[in-house]
Order: sequence, then C-alpha cells, then structure tokens
Amino acid sequence: MPGPYNDDPTIQGALADLIQKAGGAAELSAANQRQAATGRDWAYHWILDTLVSRGYTTAQIDTWVSRKDYERAIGLWWALVQGEFDTDVDTAVMKELDWRNQLLTATALVAENGTLIVPSTPGATGAVGHGTVAAAVPDPGRCLAP
Repeated sequence: MPGPYNDDPTIQGALADLIQKAGGAAELSAANQRQAATGRDWAYHWILDTLVSRGYTTAQIDTWVSRKDYERAIGLWWALVQGEFDTDVDTAVMKELDWRNQLLTATALVAENGTLIVPSTPGATGAVGHGTVAAAVPDPGRCLAP
C-alpha cells in the first residue's frame, strides 16, 4: 500500500505520549496536530528518497515490514525538532527517534512475507540526491544537544 504508512490518529497519539499529554491526541494543540502530520509526511518522503537512491523501488518499499516503524520514528523526531511544546522534550528520546542514518547503512530489507528485498538497481550509490542528512532539517543540532 502506498504511503504515508501511519494515519493521523496513530502519529498524533504517539506524539501526545512523547510529550506526556494524559488526554492523548485530543489534548494536542492544532499546531501540534499539524506538526505530527507534517513530520509523518516528511519522514515518508525522506524514506522514499533514501531507499530509492539505494536502488529500491517504491513498490518494494511498500512491502517492507519496518516501513511504518521507520516512518513513525523519523516523523516523530521531525515533529519534535520542528514543534513548539508546552513541556520539555527529553533530548535522549529525540536522539533515539532519529533513525535516518540507519536507512543509509542498512544492509537488508525484509518484506512482510519474510523474504529478503533485493534492490532493483544493484550498485546504487545510496546518496541522498540533494545535500546531507544534516542539511535536511534546519538546525539539526537542536535535537542532539546534551
């Protein structure tokens, strides 16, 4: 199924949990709800850009068993980096959600049926077609500060 792979309630609920909103997604501000959805969309496209540059097709990525987990983690990381919240966000949690470099170095993807997904274009460079991971998000150090 083409992405994004996580729906709004899932990503908003996860964001609410991270910023400790007892009332869940319903307690998020409208801005935070938009930030969660935008982060999810950003993560989806970042995953596609990264894996397509490594030789995988969109159809192959759509069968990858971990696609939802990666999209959720990276999308939440993006939302936390870009968003403004009324509570402090633990930087250690933010670091744990930044799975971008794992996609640049992953040696294998597994499909939902348990088979290994082999890139359709073997020998692809793995370069992210534009810039670097650090340049992909304004002020990436904001989430990495101690």
